[in-house]
Amino acid sequence: MADSTSISEKHPEFLAMTAAIFSPFGEAAAVAAAAEGRPALFGVDQMLADTFLRYRDKNPSSLQNAGFIVARLMRDKLGYTQGKVVTAAQGYTVQSGTMFLPPKE
Repeated sequence: MADSTSISEKHPEFLAMTAAIFSPFGEAAAVAAAAEGRPALFGVDQMLADTFLRYRDKNPSSLQNAGFIVARLMRDKLGYTQGKVVTAAQGYTVQSGTMFLPPKE
């Protein structure tokens, strides 16, 4: 059974978060974070907090959706390999994020 706080992928917030994360800025921020050895989600965390009130207020569905969308970007679009989950340092909206390893050339 789905979590009662989850929202549909057709929900306007989900669509807007997807557009923001898949934008050139969002993609570059996620890739830069991964290149620095940080979870890709940490790269877009501040952008999402500045844009989405429910995200900034740490709404569980918004935080989960952001991680799901970033994983789609990194894994499905860019070919990265999903790694371990690490705890966020103070200053991030999210509590944790997934590491992504770049595609092998």
